[in-house]
Amino acid sequence: MFLLLIVITLFLIAYGLARWQARLGRPDWRKDVLAAGLLALACMGYFWRILFDGAAMPADGGDLASFLWPTYRFAADSLRAGSWPLWNPHLYSGAPHVADIQAGFLYPANLLLFLLYPDFGVKAMQGLSIAHLWWAGLGMYVFLRSLRWGDKHDEQIGRPASLAAGVAFAFSDPFWVHFGNLNYIAVASWLPWVMACFVRALGSKGAGERGSAGEGDEGNGETREKDSTDHRSLIPDYRSLGWAALGGLLLGVATLAGHIQATLFIGMAAALYGVFWLLGAV
Repeated sequence: MFLLLIVITLFLIAYGLARWQARLGRPDWRKDVLAAGLLALACMGYFWRILFDGAAMPADGGDLASFLWPTYRFAADSLRAGSWPLWNPHLYSGAPHVADIQAGFLYPANLLLFLLYPDFGVKAMQGLSIAHLWWAGLGMYVFLRSLRWGDKHDEQIGRPASLAAGVAFAFSDPFWVHFGNLNYIAVASWLPWVMACFVRALGSKGAGERGSAGEGDEGNGETREKDSTDHRSLIPDYRSLGWAALGGLLLGVATLAGHIQATLFIGMAAALYGVFWLLGAV
């Protein structure tokens, strides 16, 4: 019940901020906040037995209980004792900890857990998995809402369709099957966020160039073709660079969660999209 109160409180705060922003004449995000709330409600409703009835998933605990929880608790206990967990003497005959990518020590969400709730149990780890499913679905919603097309690049996917895609992505097979592998879920949940930035980085400049390609300048009844040697096209678009930098930053944050295969999947998705973009297919 305490968790439900926290979620409701955060939703009301976010909705209030969105309403205040709308009154100032800025973009109205109230419907988007409502979509995020509905997605959170779907996640809580689907995993209600884990959140409110003491059930476990996987039933035997899986890697979440046998490997990740002891590893994370070692880091939390070390920080509480005032030491940096460079070496874990309890794993095998001793092994590096911070340098182990699977430890996920520097991942922001994990660090918050270690510092704010060092006595966490397996249930908190399951809560992190559910939270990342919500984050993945919200990312897909944002990604689809950020897409633009049409002659004036002012058309976008509607909120109901974007929300449906977010729900489908959050409860898709990779997240469901790997629920006990928090590292994988955490990294994979950032895929739509990274792609949203990557697509915007390409679209900020590419859309404008495609929109002007082949267009003529009307004047005195004559049409002039665009000069292919126009050096203005070589001027960097700083908005594109900003989106690209943000995408790289988010990919770096995702990598800190500690599952290199999932990081490579995100990189492959971006690379394939870039190839199709270069070929003019998107």
